[in-house]
Amino acid sequence: MKAKTKKFLIPIFTVAVTAAVAVTAYFPVSSAIRTDLSGQSLSSEFTKGIEQSGGFELTDGADIRIMSANILVRYKGWGGTPVKSRALMFAEVLNKYKPDVAAIQEACSDWHKCIEKTVGDTYEFVQPRFDLFRTSLTTMIYNKNTLNLVDSGRVKYSQGDGPQHRAITWAVFETKEDGKRFAAISTHFDLLRLKDTEKEYDIIFSQAEELFAFIDELSEKYDCSVFSAGDYNACETQGDIGEAAGVLIYEKVAEKLSDVKYMTENRIYGSEIGEKDPCWEHIFLSGNAEIKAFRILSDSYLSPLSDHYPIYADISL
Repeated sequence: MKAKTKKFLIPIFTVAVTAAVAVTAYFPVSSAIRTDLSGQSLSSEFTKGIEQSGGFELTDGADIRIMSANILVRYKGWGGTPVKSRALMFAEVLNKYKPDVAAIQEACSDWHKCIEKTVGDTYEFVQPRFDLFRTSLTTMIYNKNTLNLVDSGRVKYSQGDGPQHRAITWAVFETKEDGKRFAAISTHFDLLRLKDTEKEYDIIFSQAEELFAFIDELSEKYDCSVFSAGDYNACETQGDIGEAAGVLIYEKVAEKLSDVKYMTENRIYGSEIGEKDPCWEHIFLSGNAEIKAFRILSDSYLSPLSDHYPIYADISL
């Protein structure tokens, strides 16, 4: 290497190393501050609400409970607020309702750390949790006391605005009690922004087709029912607030998969969302499982948690 070239490269290398060290030093400290839960407490409204929200017991005849929750990243550009002010609420939801699986969307790195701190004795993340150095925002946790993890993975959609969250995180489980097997998926479709509608629909519908193909693959390989839970940016009814665009996405998914909400008469709603209102979170089924109950946790005390309400289904395998 020529001396002149060396003189040029050495400063660049030095700057790059210095920057890398600085970033490595800063972000763990910054993240630790953002996820320090000391001094955090639950509001009296939340505490009273969740205490009065009913029991957590599985519906008679059910083997498992699957939850889906978009918990909203901390990014201001997405409308998020600091995670640590909401982390105790989500931990209480998990502790109260005890889902065996929770499909989670918008779980930024702060959420990962806060979940580990609050419910790590009971729940574990499926793998992989990262795309290189980026946290997978679409993820899943499971109750390690009730389930054995058989296999898991992550598939990115070929089209979409971000593989960090436009993806399929999947896992196959067996119940510890009797070895019943099932598969679960957490996914998050693109947002329909209504700027270039035709192109946006093409992208979202392509994600749906990739999801269908993957579910068929998973079902054939493991010979079990597959539950696909998540934020499809779709709603089953227009309701009073004009989400007609989201209905088309819902109808696309419902052509192939069954919405567990309508597979049972035992449906429970909170005060903020009822039977005729649009719901953006969904749990779809491919297989022969029986749905014993469906519930959306749509009471006002949970509104500060996210811009979505968690849902869950009690299922007989």
